[in-house]
Amino acid sequence: MNEVQCKKLYSLEHWQGNDLVSSCCAFYVLFTNGDCLKASYNDESCIWEVTGVRQNPNFSSLDGDDDFSYRYVEYGHSDDQAIGKLKSYEVIGNNCLCIRFSGGLEVSLVYDPKTEKESITTYVY
Repeated sequence: MNEVQCKKLYSLEHWQGNDLVSSCCAFYVLFTNGDCLKASYNDESCIWEVTGVRQNPNFSSLDGDDDFSYRYVEYGHSDDQAIGKLKSYEVIGNNCLCIRFSGGLEVSLVYDPKTEKESITTYVY
């Protein structure tokens, strides 16, 4: 895995008006060296994919208009808890992606095919 310290975690939310449609269209792991990984659910092949991002998104920007928008939300840690290094990630049964960090944080991304929505849960182990 990546031997570089993780700097920040972001989730890309999808909103329709004032309603949250998806809490995690994509999940980003930003490293201290500027590298970035993106996790997203590919609904054509029905599996979570993790890829390197060539150009980091502008995490402070909002995309969309009054009808729909996409917002980046910083995720997963408090100021006194380091994320650590990326320890592992694993796809479980196509619909779940578990990402573990050396600082004890685990992020689970789940796609529910019935509702066609992604969700995100964090744990400290």
